[in-house]
Amino acid sequence: MSVDNLPDEILLKILGLLPYDDLENAFDVSRRWMRLAGYPLLWRNFRLEIKFDEELEENYNLDELFKKRPFYQRIGSLDVEVVNEETCRILAPKLFSTVVALGVEMKKLCIWVPGYNWPRAGVLDLTDVDTEHLIAVAKKVETLELTETTLSEFQMQSLFSALEQEPGKLRCLDLKNNNLSCVDADHFANVVKNLSAVVLDDTSLSKEQLEK
Repeated sequence: MSVDNLPDEILLKILGLLPYDDLENAFDVSRRWMRLAGYPLLWRNFRLEIKFDEELEENYNLDELFKKRPFYQRIGSLDVEVVNEETCRILAPKLFSTVVALGVEMKKLCIWVPGYNWPRAGVLDLTDVDTEHLIAVAKKVETLELTETTLSEFQMQSLFSALEQEPGKLRCLDLKNNNLSCVDADHFANVVKNLSAVVLDDTSLSKEQLEK
């Protein structure tokens, strides 16, 4: 019997046993395989690392990266590596807006710059990220790593206020080396209480926040 004669249910089980590269190649076999290989649950346990190792133009279109391969929109974990702070400044707003606009689903999002001697606060400037997009992405993922980033006071206050009301799917929040002293103490305490894990190393917490 040809593999093409197998029912979808059996092919999905076979595809579920493939490693990342082979599953990606399955998209190019036929239209049927492309449809089956795009099944969201097949990608939930994979980690995708995207490296931006060149300077980006201001008009860089990130949407095309996710539309080129639909499975990018269902990947389990997305690690975005950027070459420097300027690349992050351009990329970060586009990344958060694309995740929201395309309905990208993932369990974990991490943005980082290689080559620094950690800890170093404020390496990644996220102040240009739309606050509503930041909140929406935080609620969509289970783990959000914003280590070594710079968020504005408004972004940080809005994020904790929104997560206090409804954390969505978020279970782990890594804010190492961010300045959280501007966050309302009650909002801060309620968010920390509601999440499974929060990384707060070197976050300049106030005495009131610590007491809460």
